[in-house]
Amino acid sequence: MAVRLDVAEVSDHLDVEIPLGGRALVVSDMHLAGPSTAASRQASRELALALENWAGPGVLVLLGDILELLLGENAGDPAPALAAHPRLTAALARFSAAWRGTRTPPAASPPRPAPPCA
Repeated sequence: MAVRLDVAEVSDHLDVEIPLGGRALVVSDMHLAGPSTAASRQASRELALALENWAGPGVLVLLGDILELLLGENAGDPAPALAAHPRLTAALARFSAAWRGTRTPPAASPPRPAPPCA
Protein backbone atom coordinates (compact mmCIF):
# COMPACT_ATOMS: atom_id res chain seq x y z
CA MET A 1 0.00 0.00 0.00
CA ALA A 2 1.47 3.33 -1.07
CA VAL A 3 1.62 6.13 1.45
CA ARG A 4 0.93 9.61 0.18
CA LEU A 5 3.24 12.28 1.50
CA ASP A 6 2.05 15.82 1.89
CA VAL A 7 4.72 17.97 0.25
CA ALA A 8 4.20 20.56 2.98
CA GLU A 9 5.63 18.00 5.44
CA VAL A 10 8.99 17.88 3.63
CA SER A 11 11.51 20.46 4.70
CA ASP A 12 13.98 21.70 2.12
CA HIS A 13 16.24 23.10 4.83
CA LEU A 14 17.87 21.33 7.73
CA ASP A 15 20.59 22.69 10.00
CA VAL A 16 23.10 20.00 10.94
CA GLU A 17 25.69 20.58 13.63
CA ILE A 18 29.06 19.00 12.92
CA PRO A 19 31.49 19.11 15.81
CA LEU A 20 34.97 20.52 15.40
CA GLY A 21 37.11 17.81 13.86
CA GLY A 22 34.04 16.02 12.55
CA ARG A 23 33.34 15.21 8.96
CA ALA A 24 30.42 15.34 6.57
CA LEU A 25 29.82 12.92 3.75
CA VAL A 26 27.22 14.22 1.32
CA VAL A 27 25.81 11.89 -1.33
CA SER A 28 23.16 12.31 -4.01
CA ASP A 29 21.98 11.09 -7.40
CA MET A 30 23.24 7.52 -7.24
CA HIS A 31 19.98 6.22 -8.81
CA LEU A 32 20.56 2.68 -7.54
CA ALA A 33 18.05 0.22 -8.98
CA GLY A 34 17.42 -3.49 -9.04
CA PRO A 35 18.97 -5.33 -10.72
CA SER A 36 22.36 -3.79 -10.05
CA THR A 37 24.85 -2.81 -12.73
CA ALA A 38 28.66 -2.82 -12.65
CA ALA A 39 28.58 0.95 -12.09
CA SER A 40 25.99 0.80 -9.30
CA ARG A 41 27.87 -2.03 -7.57
CA GLN A 42 31.09 0.00 -7.62
CA ALA A 43 29.39 3.20 -6.41
CA SER A 44 27.53 1.40 -3.62
CA ARG A 45 30.71 -0.48 -2.63
CA GLU A 46 32.62 2.82 -2.28
CA LEU A 47 29.91 4.33 -0.08
CA ALA A 48 29.67 1.15 2.00
CA LEU A 49 33.44 1.18 2.55
CA ALA A 50 33.32 4.80 3.70
CA LEU A 51 30.62 3.93 6.24
CA GLU A 52 32.28 0.70 7.39
CA ASN A 53 35.56 2.49 8.05
CA TRP A 54 34.05 5.62 9.62
CA ALA A 55 35.64 6.69 12.87
CA GLY A 56 34.94 9.80 14.88
CA PRO A 57 32.15 12.35 14.83
CA GLY A 58 30.36 13.41 11.69
CA VAL A 59 27.25 13.12 9.62
CA LEU A 60 26.09 11.32 6.49
CA VAL A 61 23.71 13.38 4.34
CA LEU A 62 21.68 11.60 1.67
CA LEU A 63 20.37 14.46 -0.46
CA GLY A 64 18.12 12.54 -2.78
CA ASP A 65 17.84 10.16 -5.69
CA ILE A 66 19.96 7.55 -3.92
CA LEU A 67 17.50 4.92 -5.16
CA GLU A 68 15.82 4.94 -8.55
CA LEU A 69 12.16 5.11 -7.66
CA LEU A 70 10.69 6.78 -10.75
CA LEU A 71 11.69 4.51 -13.64
CA GLY A 72 11.49 0.82 -14.43
CA GLU A 73 9.15 -1.97 -13.51
CA ASN A 74 9.81 -1.47 -9.78
CA ALA A 75 9.00 2.27 -9.76
CA GLY A 76 8.02 3.40 -6.29
CA ASP A 77 9.35 0.28 -4.53
CA PRO A 78 12.75 0.62 -2.82
CA ALA A 79 13.02 -3.10 -1.95
CA PRO A 80 14.55 -4.32 -5.26
CA ALA A 81 17.20 -1.59 -5.27
CA LEU A 82 18.12 -2.28 -1.64
CA ALA A 83 18.24 -6.05 -2.24
CA ALA A 84 20.48 -5.51 -5.28
CA HIS A 85 23.02 -3.62 -3.14
CA PRO A 86 23.20 -5.67 0.08
CA ARG A 87 26.57 -4.40 1.32
CA LEU A 88 25.43 -0.78 1.18
CA THR A 89 22.08 -1.65 2.74
CA ALA A 90 23.86 -3.39 5.65
CA ALA A 91 26.38 -0.56 6.06
CA LEU A 92 23.60 2.05 6.18
CA ALA A 93 21.69 -0.01 8.75
CA ARG A 94 24.77 -0.38 10.98
CA PHE A 95 25.69 3.27 10.60
CA SER A 96 22.22 4.53 11.48
CA ALA A 97 21.89 2.10 14.41
CA ALA A 98 25.20 3.33 15.82
CA TRP A 99 23.86 6.88 15.91
CA ARG A 100 20.90 6.18 18.18
CA GLY A 101 21.47 8.20 21.32
CA THR A 102 24.96 9.28 20.31
CA ARG A 103 26.64 11.69 17.94
CA THR A 104 29.64 9.49 17.16
CA PRO A 105 29.47 6.11 15.43
CA PRO A 106 31.70 3.41 16.88
CA ALA A 107 35.15 2.94 15.38
CA ALA A 108 35.60 0.06 12.97
CA SER A 109 38.14 -1.45 15.38
CA PRO A 110 39.03 -0.76 19.01
CA PRO A 111 41.28 2.26 19.49
CA ARG A 112 44.96 1.45 19.82
CA PRO A 113 47.13 3.04 22.49
CA ALA A 114 49.48 5.77 21.33
CA PRO A 115 53.07 4.65 20.79
CA PRO A 116 55.46 5.47 23.62
CA CYS A 117 57.33 8.76 23.38
CA ALA A 118 61.05 8.43 22.66
